Amino acid sequence: MSDPTPEPSPPTAPSQPDASPDAPSDASPKASLEASLEASPDAGEPRRAVAWFGWGLVAVLASYLIVFPLAEWVVAAIAPEEPPRGSYVIPDMSVAEQIRVRTTSAFVGVLVFAVGASIGSFLNVLAYRQPLGLSVLTQPSHCPACKTQIESRDNVPVVGWLKLGGRCRACGVPISARYPLVETICGMLLIGLFFGQLAGGGANLPVRNPMVHKGLLWTVLYPKWDLIGLTAYHYFLLAMLLVWLLMAIDRQRVPWRSSVPAVLAAALASLIWPKLVLMPPGIGEANYPFELSTVVLVLILGGFAGLLVGAVLALVSDTPMRTTAAATVLIGVTLGWQAVLLIGLTMLPVAIAATVLDNRFPAEARLLPALLTVTVTHHAIWRTVSEYVLLGMAALG
Repeated sequence: MSDPTPEPSPPTAPSQPDASPDAPSDASPKASLEASLEASPDAGEPRRAVAWFGWGLVAVLASYLIVFPLAEWVVAAIAPEEPPRGSYVIPDMSVAEQIRVRTTSAFVGVLVFAVGASIGSFLNVLAYRQPLGLSVLTQPSHCPACKTQIESRDNVPVVGWLKLGGRCRACGVPISARYPLVETICGMLLIGLFFGQLAGGGANLPVRNPMVHKGLLWTVLYPKWDLIGLTAYHYFLLAMLLVWLLMAIDRQRVPWRSSVPAVLAAALASLIWPKLVLMPPGIGEANYPFELSTVVLVLILGGFAGLLVGAVLALVSDTPMRTTAAATVLIGVTLGWQAVLLIGLTMLPVAIAATVLDNRFPAEARLLPALLTVTVTHHAIWRTVSEYVLLGMAALG
């Protein structure tokens, strides 16, 4: 939680009764405000929310760590399955071994979520400050209402907002729930990429052969650095799309100082590490990894395809081209022209429907929520799409 934006009309503190003669006269305004907030009827709501969240988390962990292994053991005991002939299968684990493995996975998942939520906290700052031309590095996080610097104990992603009940500790101004929501989304996106792509052996990625051995153990003991780089590369894409979505919701156009460096950083990373480029410049079989000249061609085609898709979507939906094109160009450079064209075709009905929204939603943000959702969905089924759709197109050609 960083740089909280105050709500449009913060409620005033309830009036206090006249002080008695025995009351201390040197009570500070901050202490009076904290006392008034504690005495308000809604003071217990945040604590109840935290309690429900905690018990829900305990229930989920207990089910994952204990109930599911016991259920699998019972099913295996009732209807055992024979491994395929000629295959190498790790011997069945006992219930205790499954619990240990799941405990490790849960612990790693919490760490991954914490890293993603911390990145989300930075993205909140980036989305708030960059359109205003403010520095994201030199100025510490502070409340815009009272200018008080946010304490480290209150700057913990998600938890800090829940602990404060969605209010600034110093002045009591409400803090938008968007901040913990963005942090949660970033944490879940990183968990999805970590377990679905990195620990999954890259099974969702096209062209690149998926790893034979998958799972958390193989990821930690035998790391594949190209797969780690691809995971970070694709998370960068999703993070930037989310930042630009937040800017659009605030009715801000994506500034050039945000879009141009992001596209250049993605292109430079691919030139330095060609294994980050997965799709060939044409349709059909690909000889991965590609040579540097092929990578340059892929980046040029992806950028132009993204610009074309962004222009068409902006024209159809009557939205600012800068915001839409910045997102589609970055998608084209990162994932290739094939991906951005498929995403653009999927987005066409959304672009047509966006004209109905008119002024009910900021023009800059009409397409970006759906664009981010479609990009995440495409990424999850990227291998299937590339194998069946693109190779089918090559066969027809």
